[in-house]
Amino acid sequence: MLDKKRILITGANGTLGSIISQKLYENNADLVLLYNKNDDKIKKLINYKNKIETHRIDLLDQIKLEETLQKITNEKSIDIFIHCPVLPIEHKSFLDNNWTDFQNHIELQTKSFIQISQHIVPLMKEKKYGKIIAILSSYLLGRPPPSLSPYIVSKYSLLGLLKILAVELGQYGITCNGVSPSMFESKLIETYPKKLKTLNSMDNPLKKLVTPEDISSTILFLCSELSNFVNGENIVISGGQVMH
Repeated sequence: MLDKKRILITGANGTLGSIISQKLYENNADLVLLYNKNDDKIKKLINYKNKIETHRIDLLDQIKLEETLQKITNEKSIDIFIHCPVLPIEHKSFLDNNWTDFQNHIELQTKSFIQISQHIVPLMKEKKYGKIIAILSSYLLGRPPPSLSPYIVSKYSLLGLLKILAVELGQYGITCNGVSPSMFESKLIETYPKKLKTLNSMDNPLKKLVTPEDISSTILFLCSELSNFVNGENIVISGGQVMH
């Protein structure tokens, strides 16, 4: 389905990023995977070296990130960019957060997205083809939960950018979309009380949590030619728990 498509994925060693990478590899994509400290999940894919390129990089290091992007695009451009890095989430009230807390999330989610996009979009425009996809959150719809303000603000800023890019870049054959999953099993919620996860499952019409596999299937759709006329959307993956 994705023959010869070169796909850049940030946060590729995370729970979701690694499963997305696996799904896209199984559909014949050529992967460029960016990760920060850990590569345990990426190592499971390294046997397929001919189709996978990896780079260890702190997305907040602008100089190193630019150097890495230059290496990545030196011989061949990126067809699809999937942005899914995330910081550990702290549950703190708005008054207990300072600007640094907000800045850390915004810089990881939005600032790095801007830098990567500004590097790869000119090459996409030359080809008149490209797809940009960002992992958002179902918290962006309806009433947001308390005590997560830096995380939620950073996701809103990313959503705003996606919409702007969808308008500006559509004429060049470049689509920009977001995917907003509800709670799913990952390191981000491993410290959550089991009761909270159970209650969240029971509140879902499907009576279970979303899985990373559910999310990766939607990402595959957005990467494929089947989604060529989908642009500026925020696709919610919640099993009906969140509707809009």
